[in-house]
Formats: sequence, C-alpha cells, structure tokens
Amino acid sequence: MEVKPIKCFLLDHGYSTLTSAPCCDTQLGSPRVTSFSELHSDRRYLEIKQSMDQGVWHKACEYCRVVEQRDDNIKSKRQLLLSKLNNTIEKDTLLELQLAPGYFCNIQCRTCTPYLSSSWIKEYRTMPDKLLPERNLFPIEHVQVSTAPVYDYAKDDWSNLKQVDFVGGEPIYNNEFYVQLKKLFNNTGGNCCVNFTTNGTIAIDFKKYPWISEFNDMHIVFSIDSVGPSAEFIRTGTNWNKVEQNIKFYQSLPKFEKNLSYHLTNSVLNIFETVNTINHLKFLGVPPSLLTIHVTEPHYLSYTVLTDNEKTKIAQLLQGTSAKYIISAMNDSVYTPKDRSKFLLFMEHTKNYHGLDWKDYLPALYNIMSKQNND
Repeated sequence: MEVKPIKCFLLDHGYSTLTSAPCCDTQLGSPRVTSFSELHSDRRYLEIKQSMDQGVWHKACEYCRVVEQRDDNIKSKRQLLLSKLNNTIEKDTLLELQLAPGYFCNIQCRTCTPYLSSSWIKEYRTMPDKLLPERNLFPIEHVQVSTAPVYDYAKDDWSNLKQVDFVGGEPIYNNEFYVQLKKLFNNTGGNCCVNFTTNGTIAIDFKKYPWISEFNDMHIVFSIDSVGPSAEFIRTGTNWNKVEQNIKFYQSLPKFEKNLSYHLTNSVLNIFETVNTINHLKFLGVPPSLLTIHVTEPHYLSYTVLTDNEKTKIAQLLQGTSAKYIISAMNDSVYTPKDRSKFLLFMEHTKNYHGLDWKDYLPALYNIMSKQNND
C-alpha cells in the first residue's frame, strides 16, 4: 500500500516563538527549544516528521486534523499553506517565523491570560480560586510581568525569511517589537512580508519609525472579536471608537490601504455577535483573514458551557448566516456542567472587578443561558 505523506509547509520551514515549535498550534512540551535550528535536531520534532511522512497524524498536530475533518468549509493552517511547498527548498531553511516580541499589553481580553497580557496580572491576582487552575499550573504569586519568550535568534539565519508574523501581547505596545523589526529589515533588506496582529487600540508612530514603511510588503491583522459595546466587554479596556479611528488611519496610508484584514477569536462570548461583527467590518472595508480560531481554553469560555438545548437553538439562529461555520465546532463540544459553573463565576468576577455586567453587554447570550430558556 502506497504511503501518502501528510505534507506541511510549516513543519519544514516554520517556527513559532510562542510554542517553540513549527507553529503556534503545535505543542512539544518541556523542555522548550530556543531556536529553529535547535528544533530541527530535537527528538520530539523528528518523531512528528516521521509520523507525518508516513501518513499518520501526530498528536502534536491534532488541531489541524480536527479542523480538516469538520464539514464547514474552513481550511486548516496546513491546508492554507500547501501551495507554498517546494521540493527544491532545503527542509531546514527558516522561511516563516511567528515572533512574539513580548507579552506586554494594554488591555485584558476576557479569553486571555497573564502570560499573554501583562495587563492581566493585577486582575488575575483577584480571581476566584476555582478559576485559577484553568489559567496556568503555577502558583499565583509566581505571576510576574511577562517578557518575550525564550528565543535565541542569534542561532537562526533570518536572511531567507519570506514572512514574519508579529503577535503578542500587543506588539505596538512593546519596544522589543521595533528592535526585532529593525533586525529583520537589516537581514532581509525589507524583502520580506511582515504581518503584525494588533488589537487596534493604538497605532504605529511612523514619524518616530519612518523606516518601517520601507518594507516591500506589510499587512496589518486586526484582532477583533466583536464591535461596539460588546467589544468593550470581551476585549476589556478597549475603546471601540478609537479602534475605528485607527482602522481609518491605516486605510488612509497607501502602504496599507489594501493590506488590512481582521481575525476573529470565536468563543461562547461572541457567538451571538459574530454576524454583526462581520457585517460591520465589511462596511468599514476590512476583509477577513483566512484563519478561523475557536477557543478551547480556558474551558469555561469555550462551547462546553452550552447545553444541548442551547446549542440546538443557537444552531437554528446561525444557520444560513455568515456565522454558520461556528455550528460544527460548537456541536463537537460536550456540555460540561463544571465549565458552565465556572463561566457564571467568571461573569460575576468581571462584573465585580470591571463593573461590566454581561447581561448588559451580551444580552442575547445572557437570555439564552438564563433559566427560563432551558425548559
């Protein structure tokens, strides 16, 4: 029987500093490697490669496998990058890099953690004890201001890089972003596609950093989970009017006029907000990115908080809309009463800490999850 390898561009040519792995959806565990070159000699990486070359999905690549088996026309990251495969390129050549210059951030998205947002640390220390195990495995007193992931980029050759995706934290809020961007420019001469994901609350100061505009190809991905008041709840600390102003600012620059997109992180929180979000961003002239993400952690913000009865009602409402892609992922989840209990506790915490009541900001979700709708 002929073996059909499961080919993946990132497995050969990608590195994510978020996970010290070929991409941010791949988990190798501890100890973490510190560079792309070290990764390619690591036993765990070689096991993944061997498995995939033999046509067997490795458990480290489970996320893409699950996405590909769903019947919702959503492509996995692996599928989106298949066209980049080229057998003439050496497999240990670093071509795509996902780089987190630091986890300093200016807001506290509800689905985030203190290890991805420095602004979360103070709030995290006030969280109810029942919610803490969902956030990390370390004692709360060990949570400190987050810095950049361990990445010894002196070991890696950046001269062949074709694409670099800056993530965070909030890159624009982090000085290291500009240091690494300058190094990238010096190594590639600006002949590299640069994407940076931003929450949209602040904008690059091009007067201070004029050389940024010298990159041949730059794209901005707005990480937006909702619009208007619901956005200010889900991405706590956001001023939606300011986000719209910054979108229009970038649209006014020829460099970015056609190089803007948005990325949605789907969770139970925005399940009723997605259609309006997609329509509003279309009105603003911002197209969607190709990647689709559904929150699985923390569990209490995933679809596991929804009962089967609620999922049936939601599916009926989403069917035939631009948010119908959520249905498959939602139905794959298994209702977990413990997760629902923690969800309600987290909503209470958000109300007490920020003065934001979910029944005011997410009324459709509140109504369907209230007792009178669970007959």
